[in-house]
Order: sequence, then C-alpha cells, then structure tokens
Amino acid sequence: MAREKSFDMAEDFAGLDFHSVRLEERFVRTMETFYKQPDKSI
Repeated sequence: MAREKSFDMAEDFAGLDFHSVRLEERFVRTMETFYKQPDKSI
C-alpha cells in the first residue's frame, strides 16, 4: 500500500505576506483544496 505524503500548507507558505491575514488564510485553504484534488479542473 502506498503511503500518502502529508503536507502542512500553512507551514509551506509561512513566509507568505499578502498584508492581510484573511487573504493569507484563504490562499492556504485554496492550495489545500488543489492538493487534495489534483485531477480536478480549476
């Protein structure tokens, strides 16, 4: 059985600075969604 590698998007994008906490959190949630569904269309 293949072991799925997990990522902590918040940690991966910790240096992100949109000058808005709301936008930074939204970006991380969006990236998590893309990561979980790589075969889906944007």
